[in-house]
Amino acid sequence: GLANLGENAMPFMPVIAKKLKDKDVSIREAAQQSLASLKETSAPVASMLVGLLRDGLESEPYYRAAVLQTLVALCEIPARCIIAVAEHLNDDDNIVRMAALKILGGQEEVSVPLLRGIAKNLRNKERRVREAALRSLASMGHLAAPVASLVAERLSDKDAEVRCIAIETLGGL
Repeated sequence: GLANLGENAMPFMPVIAKKLKDKDVSIREAAQQSLASLKETSAPVASMLVGLLRDGLESEPYYRAAVLQTLVALCEIPARCIIAVAEHLNDDDNIVRMAALKILGGQEEVSVPLLRGIAKNLRNKERRVREAALRSLASMGHLAAPVASLVAERLSDKDAEVRCIAIETLGGL
């Protein structure tokens, strides 16, 4: 794959990244997989993707989600990218929100304002977004303790799966 090219893959990154805008889901997925294979050079790939996010704020939700999902696949995201990802916690599209929540849940350090941004999604109308917010906080473990009372509110959620995930999340804080 592209990863076998090492540093020689860099000139191809912008061209492949543009394919994240393709309306064909199979093209977007191929571009995501190709970019995600560059884990050894994740810092420049992540920086490029953050730039695309900022440039594409008015773009279709599927594009914003594709870029965020590619960032998720890279796993080790430079700290400077976190702010750009956090901006999508309030995205109009729930799929974009869920991708941002998944990325932010993998962080080893987190600020209280970021925790609050994640916790705000615990009150989203969409069950899947509430679940994603809980999973994001659960993956942070004790770092999410400052928002434990907001997690506890989900113990009374109308959805049984959300209540179950809230119990598990509280148990891990």
